[in-house]
Amino acid sequence: MEITKVTTIPQKWMEKSHAMKYFGLDERKPYFQSLLKEFKNSEFADGYLSPTYKVVLIDIDMFEEFLRNREERKFR
Repeated sequence: MEITKVTTIPQKWMEKSHAMKYFGLDERKPYFQSLLKEFKNSEFADGYLSPTYKVVLIDIDMFEEFLRNREERKFR
């Protein structure tokens, strides 16, 4: 007998500290900060939200796309 149905919803936005852990950069905070600075001042800026002074939200899919784009450009 099934009581409830659980629907898994992929997480679109993450708080900055959680995104650092998600991408394995929690030990490299200064590097992550520099990536975020580049991210929010690029064509991917729509993936960066700062609704309050202390809260920064990052669109995980856009940040991954930003990293892949950055990887493609690194040897140009």
